[in-house]
Amino acid sequence: MLRCLNKPCEEYQSYFSIPIGSFFENSKLRLQTIFEIIYRYSKKELVKITSLELRVSHPTVTKIHSEVRSLFRIYYDNVPMILGGPRRIVEIDESLFVHKTKYNVGRFAETHVSVFGIADTTFTPAKVYLEVVESRFAQRLLPIIKQVVFLDQ
Repeated sequence: MLRCLNKPCEEYQSYFSIPIGSFFENSKLRLQTIFEIIYRYSKKELVKITSLELRVSHPTVTKIHSEVRSLFRIYYDNVPMILGGPRRIVEIDESLFVHKTKYNVGRFAETHVSVFGIADTTFTPAKVYLEVVESRFAQRLLPIIKQVVFLDQ
């Protein structure tokens, strides 16, 4: 339970529950355990280890990881990534991925996938933006560059 301490707020001095209205709402786990699972996820700990050490079922840990990934996806879909900047160089490349069968064995790929990428290597590890594109022509790629790369005016 939390209490609002913001005097101008209508809810000042009232108590409310953190889980209500969030993905914690339907969980039977204690909030502290959920935060511990999220923390361990951020440290790239294996699901199996988290499950054993916190005594939480493997499917439950996996479900919480999935919820966190969904939140990241929502965030990164709504917040534009800006790469580059003053005195920074970005690397831009496009690749065509084609599945080739060896010795006429295996599946035959009906479609080819073009991927356009922009990398800012001034960070370690590098920050990278990737997007699947239908065509690799300049009129399709330039708007992506203008959206992602910081243009010094």
